[in-house]
Amino acid sequence: MSDRRLTPLVLTLTIVAASLSTWSALAQSMRSITVTVSVQTEDGTPIARAPVKSVTRSDAAFAWTDASGNATMVLNVPPSDTLIGASLSGGYYFDMPRQEWFEAVAREDQLTALHYFQPDVFQSIAQGVDTYSVTVVGRPAVTVTGIVRDDTEEAKDRDVLVRNSRWGKPIPAGDPFVAKGVRRGAPAEIFVHMGYSPQVHSIFLTPAQTTTDFNLGEVFLINAPRTVPIDVTLTNRQGLFGPDLVTLQDAVALVRSDAAVVLSFQVHSATGKIADRIDPAPAPPVLPNVPPGVYYIAPGHLGAAVSLGLLDAVRAGRQADLDAAGVPKFTAAEGQPVTLQVDARAARDAIMACCPPQNP
Repeated sequence: MSDRRLTPLVLTLTIVAASLSTWSALAQSMRSITVTVSVQTEDGTPIARAPVKSVTRSDAAFAWTDASGNATMVLNVPPSDTLIGASLSGGYYFDMPRQEWFEAVAREDQLTALHYFQPDVFQSIAQGVDTYSVTVVGRPAVTVTGIVRDDTEEAKDRDVLVRNSRWGKPIPAGDPFVAKGVRRGAPAEIFVHMGYSPQVHSIFLTPAQTTTDFNLGEVFLINAPRTVPIDVTLTNRQGLFGPDLVTLQDAVALVRSDAAVVLSFQVHSATGKIADRIDPAPAPPVLPNVPPGVYYIAPGHLGAAVSLGLLDAVRAGRQADLDAAGVPKFTAAEGQPVTLQVDARAARDAIMACCPPQNP
């Protein structure tokens, strides 16, 4: 089946950013690889009409599986690309007719209500090998629902992300949250991010709670008061990716050393500053406050491999290992504003060398 390419705007920006000589040399070293993504259930039954993508650091393509559960795509890769990722996809960021995008979103939603899918399945790229096959397996899943309230007991917009799953969606204020794609009979963690606060909360589920669809009822999540202003700039972040092929340049996660507070912020593209809010240019970013405490820093949004590695290490009491590896941190104390520059690439490397994430 024909595949969809990334929107031309992305390619245009990439070309403009490179010099003509660099682009010419890169084009000469590019090669095409063919990737067949097979989607099936745990017992090997093909899943037809599944929207899928295959990605590398340099290219991505979208396609639908056929009656045999297979979709074939072509990617153009330079020698520096060493990994292919494959997964279900709602078609985001791909150039396609609007109706097809609606269909992809709806079909992904339908499949994740029935199956647990990993965020991505990876395969290494080998020199001289141009054909690859990746299998994406949908395992039995359940749906978890509930109503989240904060200390004001007011309904707020929030984002819900099932850890190590495909499921992550914004939930409007007043609506019950719905977390699909929770693996049946396995422990699970659901991240809840209130739209008005950078604090991310975790809801932990036991295997006994995930044997069938489960309603948690009302869940009260208390946000810690944010009283210490910080001015933190991420340097060396452009073109930075994690081992899961997720870009790390536009967000940051802060994990307090007691693991009781986890914060997720945007990063202002022009300045590299951690931002509480980003207004249209030329307005500067609105700098945040954080609750008092000692914080470790991971580039990328919470849920990416680098931030999960940091979170797991702090929860496991491995602060000494993080310090020995040189993972950046700062202390936020009342009445003492923080000003700091952090090398994002060095932070990523230190976290992954020390504490790569463990699946639950």
